[in-house]
Amino acid sequence: MARVPAASDEDVQDQRGFIDATWVAATPGGFAVVDHLSSSVAFYNDGGEWLGRVGSAGEGPGEFSARILHAVSVADRLWVPDVTNSRLNVIDIPSRTWLDSSPLDIAQGYPRDLLSPGDEVLGAAVTSWGFGSEPRTISIHLWTGEAMEPVFSWPVDEDRRGWASRMIVVEGTGQGTVAILDRHAGDIRVRDLAGNILVRYAFGEDAAVELSEDDLAFLEAVREPSLAERRQGVERRLGRLTTDVPQDVARQLANAASGSGSSPFSDRYPFFLDARFDPSSETLWVARPLTADDIRELPVQLGWDVLDSSARYWDAYSYDGSFKYRLEVPVGFTLTDARDGRFYGYEVDPLGTRHAVVLSAR
Repeated sequence: MARVPAASDEDVQDQRGFIDATWVAATPGGFAVVDHLSSSVAFYNDGGEWLGRVGSAGEGPGEFSARILHAVSVADRLWVPDVTNSRLNVIDIPSRTWLDSSPLDIAQGYPRDLLSPGDEVLGAAVTSWGFGSEPRTISIHLWTGEAMEPVFSWPVDEDRRGWASRMIVVEGTGQGTVAILDRHAGDIRVRDLAGNILVRYAFGEDAAVELSEDDLAFLEAVREPSLAERRQGVERRLGRLTTDVPQDVARQLANAASGSGSSPFSDRYPFFLDARFDPSSETLWVARPLTADDIRELPVQLGWDVLDSSARYWDAYSYDGSFKYRLEVPVGFTLTDARDGRFYGYEVDPLGTRHAVVLSAR
């Protein structure tokens, strides 16, 4: 439907195109693409025509670090967290101008998922660091106008026996709701902002796929280079982060970064990789992860970080839980937003370049 080409050096100087799109967010009348290499956000209309760019590299007003990875639009504003600069930034979408930024307290944890639970409210799923004897938790935080404040939380399941983390948070079915997907149990629980369960979708264990010993060995081999690169990246960023935390906490972070990491694989795949609600079409989208056979059959080699978040099929369900149809998407496409019958995300090519892509989901 729309595809933003990878940028050449000349394109970047001309303030167009992208070398590495890390997030694509739906906006009124178009979409916004986060590019962490140029430390900026660019805006496009529904047809993929470039409208303008906001931000540049730096630490001051109107500037981003190279670690901007997420964005979400709420009404006519785009919110962009910058963990390295410890700021939550706001861009006016119609005028494409920088509005404001506020301190982001990363001591609370990492804002892993941004969301809008309706009523023009900004929210985030924050994973705590779990220092010392404190258990790690995931909390839903809401923006109060001055800071992100927690409204409810739950403990992190440390038994990571599946793709990526077990629990992920997605937007709910309507005003004032959030949904939490348990990838292992194959269920989605929609909660209000007090944490009460409103609706539960259960899909059953028939969605699980058995893993053979050959599958396990193959997947571990594919995963290891990405894991080693990730450890190196964490170690490089520790210097900046540890200036903001106590010395004993910094030591724990260093130990965690140097660890090898346990295998996330057990005897079967998780039931689902991801889920999205699209209130405009009252559709619940649920994706299954790639299997070892899927990866073996790919015509190109992709890194584990890409394969870990990719799906071949997205299943559409009605809000009553009944199956509607299955949508096949390109392998290497990572979904970051779903609104108004469209999928927003990026596609990684064999060279590792990320192209912003908008697909029709109808």
